[in-house]
Amino acid sequence: MEKTRANFIEQVTETAENLDWNVYINNRYITFQWYSNAGQDFNMVISLDGINDIADMADAVYNYHESFDPDEEASYWIGDDGHGKNGAPYHLRDLLDDMEECKDKIYDLYASLCDLVEEV
Repeated sequence: MEKTRANFIEQVTETAENLDWNVYINNRYITFQWYSNAGQDFNMVISLDGINDIADMADAVYNYHESFDPDEEASYWIGDDGHGKNGAPYHLRDLLDDMEECKDKIYDLYASLCDLVEEV
């Protein structure tokens, strides 16, 4: 079973890296890290509990995508002056575009994982 898990994690890692994600794994979580065009260090952390194959990973990434709200995420980066803070884009439109790009990137990973499931 452990070898099977290592095999599918290797496939997930390779797929993600082909989409410019960095992948970090410990025994409990897999972290997908990517830099947006605006320079955001975006991290998506998925618990490995209950993840037994590529289809499970695709489902987990899809669920993350569905719960990711670009408006809410952008709101964390808006300063008191109504503009981006802590290195976020200054203009709200640019900040929101950046968060929407992150959501699209999550979907791209999901779609690529689905392609892997179809190949298996």
